[in-house]
Amino acid sequence: MRSIQFNEQMLHNLIERFPGLDITFYRAFNEVKDMQAAYKTLVKYKDNVKRILTSVGK
Repeated sequence: MRSIQFNEQMLHNLIERFPGLDITFYRAFNEVKDMQAAYKTLVKYKDNVKRILTSVGK
C-alpha cells in the first residue's frame, strides 16, 4: 500500500541551506500515494533534484 508523501518544506529548507546539493530520489518515489503529484512537486526543485530512480511503481 502506498502511503508516503514528500515533506516539501523539509526539501525546500535543505536546498535553501545547501543550494549546490545534487539530489537523487532512490526508489522512495515508488511508495508515494500519487506519483503524478509527487513528480510535480519535485519538478519545482529541478535545479537540485537531478534524478528520480524508480521501478515504475511496481
